[in-house]
Amino acid sequence: MDRIVETFREFFARLSVFRREEPVRDTAAFGRFLANRASFVAQKKLYEYVKQRMGMSYPEHFANDEFIASINVAKWRVYAACLSDLGIYMAAKAAAAGAEDDAALALVRHCHSRAVAERFDAAEMRGDPAGIVAEFESRAALVNLAHMAQGENAFQLSPKELVRWAPIAPELKKYDVEIVRNSIRFAWVQVRDDFVRLADLDAVLADWRRRA
Repeated sequence: MDRIVETFREFFARLSVFRREEPVRDTAAFGRFLANRASFVAQKKLYEYVKQRMGMSYPEHFANDEFIASINVAKWRVYAACLSDLGIYMAAKAAAAGAEDDAALALVRHCHSRAVAERFDAAEMRGDPAGIVAEFESRAALVNLAHMAQGENAFQLSPKELVRWAPIAPELKKYDVEIVRNSIRFAWVQVRDDFVRLADLDAVLADWRRRA
């Protein structure tokens, strides 16, 4: 059981899962909110799903090196999806607050690429951090920000990726799709509420314009 806890604790501690609320009044705080809240949702939902689905056999799986390798893949991919969804939402809210779409997306691209550069371990994830940035760039280039600012419209990737990458047997996973997707959607409700409450987007955009 100790290995189970440590596997998740060490990974997400390195990603600086938020421990306190912080007003979002400048570019740096905007970036921290994106990186930390995405990490929190990824941690909570992946950990909960894996633990609940495996039940009493949970400790046995974490003694298996192949399973640990699968968890390592899953945690990075789910975190990347959470970064993407939350980034699109935050860009949409910045645009709704008065930023030009290009400026709002530039702000979020900057914060997203910085989070990937600082927090993604290419050796451990066995993937390409630059590919994570490219995927987000492609999505951002096609997005309708006015639509993404409403409700959960921006949060379409993370529910699918959580189901896709969680190391659960397909014959079991097929029964979980709706429940797991609804679980992560519910988690995003609180994140959206916190962003609206904590973010002074006029101040963030003024700081970004000075930097840009």
